[in-house]
Amino acid sequence: MDNDKSVYHISNSLKDKLVLFLPVLWIAMIVFVYMDLGFVGMYLTIIHGMINVILGLAEGEKINKKLSWIFVVGWGILMFVAITGMIYYYYYFGNNIPSFTIMGMHPSAFYFYAICWIGNLVYLGGFLYIFKDTWLPEKKWNDFVDYAASLNNDADSQSQTSETIEEDN
Repeated sequence: MDNDKSVYHISNSLKDKLVLFLPVLWIAMIVFVYMDLGFVGMYLTIIHGMINVILGLAEGEKINKKLSWIFVVGWGILMFVAITGMIYYYYYFGNNIPSFTIMGMHPSAFYFYAICWIGNLVYLGGFLYIFKDTWLPEKKWNDFVDYAASLNNDADSQSQTSETIEEDN
């Protein structure tokens, strides 16, 4: 095992356990909704998303530290703030008209729309763009393009072979 300080090491065994934990989280989310605890289930969606990002960032048994901090921890904090703010103001005002609005919205709706939706899009899109050379270096992209072209060439040669066979019959 190398001593590269820019990566975390994750075993295939741990990745397998994380994959098996995903349906457990789905079931727990559904159970919380039926138990009238849907807001608690929303926090489980954050954990679910974080696990998916960990699995997606893994290359073999390595995960880039910088990307994991930004896309797992940073994103998790953003979503935790969004859901907590939404839940807080939902319970704070209850069925009453709020005494103030944020950008013309109910404070709970602001946390949901502005932070959970738009903030999520801007955060992920912005950091994917900023770190594009980290998560998809030029060499890796060129290798993929060459691979895709080879598949296309293989498909073309197979279709030409099948056309030749049909003409012979």
